[in-house]
This record gives sequence, structure tokens and C-alpha cells, in this order.
Amino acid sequence: MRFMEVVNDFAQLSRIYLAPFNVSIPILGALTVNPHLTIGNLFALGMVGLSAHIFGFSLNDAIDYSLDKATTSRQSRPLITGRISLLSAWLFGLIQVPVALFTYYVILHGSLGGTVLLGVSVILSIAYNSFSKRGPFPRIMPELSLALSVGTLCLCGAMTQSLSLPLRSCVFILALSLILMLTNSVPNHLKDIKTDSDSGFDSFVLAAGSRIIGNDEVKTSNFLWIYSIVLQVMIVTCMLALIALTRIHLIIGILVIFFVLYSSLHLRMLLSLKSFKQIRQSLPLLSGIYSYTALSLFVSGTFYGLLAVVYWLWVLMLVLFPALLAWQIWRTPYRAIDQ
Repeated sequence: MRFMEVVNDFAQLSRIYLAPFNVSIPILGALTVNPHLTIGNLFALGMVGLSAHIFGFSLNDAIDYSLDKATTSRQSRPLITGRISLLSAWLFGLIQVPVALFTYYVILHGSLGGTVLLGVSVILSIAYNSFSKRGPFPRIMPELSLALSVGTLCLCGAMTQSLSLPLRSCVFILALSLILMLTNSVPNHLKDIKTDSDSGFDSFVLAAGSRIIGNDEVKTSNFLWIYSIVLQVMIVTCMLALIALTRIHLIIGILVIFFVLYSSLHLRMLLSLKSFKQIRQSLPLLSGIYSYTALSLFVSGTFYGLLAVVYWLWVLMLVLFPALLAWQIWRTPYRAIDQ
């Protein structure tokens, strides 16, 4: 029983429930070049992504240990409660670096250049975790570092298949980086704006002029609106370019447009909310999930077997979600507002 408790604590430390995203990044990069990956390549690329995921989140908690210890809402984390020692958290995170490099260079037979880029991705991840909420640099720099770290990880996956990348792979990697940058810098920080403000952290949304007033009121800055719109336009441009560069079925194209549109509308709604409680209840990361799924549709034709079944069930759930939400709203009794 004690063993399972330890496993659960390290799973919490590494946010294992978010692992499928990072696991898929180098895989999707490789699929943009070669749609016929072997099971061995899929597994090894997934291991590189998993190591990157564990490294990033473990490092985040280890670096922020002193800050999190003084934050009321984070007192239940295993590192803060003492169920995991600070040394163990550091070791658990740092051991992922040689694991990822070994898997990439030896098992995947990655190039020396790709291995160096994987190391660069690690350094960029460290930069984000070290300066995302403190430090002398503008808060946009750590956000850019994280986006480049994820984009580089995707690029490393693509380079296992060819060192001469097609244009569609480059546009795909750019779109992925932009999606991550937008999702992390806006929805992800908005959902923590009260905690960060109360703790004296200087997150991107706070540095951009947004504020939490009192216990619940949120004031979103004009700069954050403009920043979000610019990134959203760039993402849509990349999606349209991929539609032009990639031979996809009409239904896939319709799904891409639908998911991107829903992502944009959800982000707009999130920025319009004036209540921190409402922001937390509105599934703030949903816009990023829809954008990322829209991007993955461009390589969905390469999925097979159980992976294809799980993936299309996921897509079906995302298609049905707005309809179910609309049904719930329609069934909610109308209440007149007192004048």
C-alpha cells in the first residue's frame, strides 16, 4: 500500500493527468514527415515526450518550493506536505534529461543536431520555470521560452524521420508553438490570477495589466485582449495554410474549422468574464484543448488500431460537448432580471 501511495505522490508531482499532451508532441512531429511509424518508434517518441513532461512539472514544483510553501491553496501538494522530499523532486526531474537524450540518440537513432536541439528544449524549459513569475526579464520572455521549448520538442520528433523537413511540418510546428503560447500565457494564468496576485507573484496576465479586485472581480486589460487576438489570428492563419498544404478529407477540414471557431469563441468568453469564480468554472483550458485537437486532425489519417479508436472517441466527445452544453442552457428555467 505504501508503494502505491508513493507512486500516487510522484504522479501528482508530475501532473500525470496532463501527460498525453506532451507524450504526443514528438509523435505528431514525426507523423508530419512519415505517416507510417513503427510501434517501436511510436513508443520511443512517446518516452521522450513523457520524460520532457515529467522534467518540466517536477522542476516547476522544485523551483517554486519556497513560493508554494507560502501559498495557502497549494498546501496539499506532496512536495509541500513532505510526502516527497525536495531532493527527491529534483532527482526525479533531472533524471529525465539523460533518459530522454539516450532514448532519442541511441534508441531512435536521432541525429547529433536533433539531440542538441532536444538539449536546447530542456534549457528553454528551465528558463520558463525559473522566470515565469519572477526575475528581471519581461514576462513575455518566459512564455516565449516555453513555446519554443515545446516547438523544439516537436521539431526533434520530426527530425527522427528526415533532416529535410517539408513546409507542412514547419507550419505544423509553428502552429503548435503558438497554441501552447496562447493557452499557457492567457487561460492558464487567468485561472490562477487570484492565487498569484495574493501571493505577490508577477504572472504574465498581471504584468499585462489585468487585475483581481477584491475577492472575486477580475479586470482584464486591453493589452491582454490585443495580445490574445493577435496570437489567435496567427493560429488561424497557420491552420488555413495547413489546409492548403495538406490533402485532407472535407469532413476533416470542417472539423478543423469548427474546433478553431469554438476555441476562439471560448477564449473570447473567458476574457469577457468579470468574476474569478466564473473563470474557474468555465473550463479555462478548453480553448487550448480544441485548438490542439484541431491541429492533430491534420495527421489523424495516420492513426490506426486502438489509438485510432481512442482518438476518434475523443474527437466525438469534443464535437458533442457544445451541443450538450447548449441543451443544458436551454433546459435552465428562465429568470427575469429585476429592474
